[in-house]
Amino acid sequence: METFDLSSSVRVRRHASGEGGLFANAYLIESTEGVVAIDATLTETESKAFRAELEALRKSLLAVMITPVATAT
Repeated sequence: METFDLSSSVRVRRHASGEGGLFANAYLIESTEGVVAIDATLTETESKAFRAELEALRKSLLAVMITPVATAT
């Protein structure tokens, strides 16, 4: 998991997965108040790893946001 500090109180953690050729990024936005999860992983194994990363922060999950998938027309 890559970590980027946006400010002294906000940190972005990027979970990059590529299991089985299914590439997806999911993010944890961590603040002093808690954590917001953005997007999800595509496999059960990666989902369990992402959840373990969230639980390791020992902060409340405040929200989950799912972004739309772009499709070609």
